[in-house]
Amino acid sequence: MEELGSELGGAVRGVDQPLSALSAEQPSYRPNRMLQPDELRELVEKYHRGTTETELAALFGLHRQTVSAHLRREGISKRTSLMMTPDRVEQATKLYKDGWSTVQIGKQFGLGPSTIGKALKRAGVPMRPPVADRWHQSRDD
Repeated sequence: MEELGSELGGAVRGVDQPLSALSAEQPSYRPNRMLQPDELRELVEKYHRGTTETELAALFGLHRQTVSAHLRREGISKRTSLMMTPDRVEQATKLYKDGWSTVQIGKQFGLGPSTIGKALKRAGVPMRPPVADRWHQSRDD
């Protein structure tokens, strides 16, 4: 093995070095940071209110997978996908009542306009007629 490393002119890093030297070069990782009980309660509460794991990671200075591990240890079932949480429906309702379209709201939340429209309808928000009456006009008009 040492011959291979020297033949390649050191191109194969670590071939002629002992394992202990290699491990010293490896970047160290941070183990899961332990959250204080009040931090953990806040993390769980924010997750229940609709904050994503990625947002929680940034907020608490953790990796997303660490957030996921904390939630799993607390017995919290993971959301399959974040669409419209109660907080988001509330925000979307306010924006819609302020005159925003479902397309604009969808772009704001990173969702499709149909997802926004369905969530607003489920929340009992009266919908405005579409701006373009494309479904009721013939092409000959």
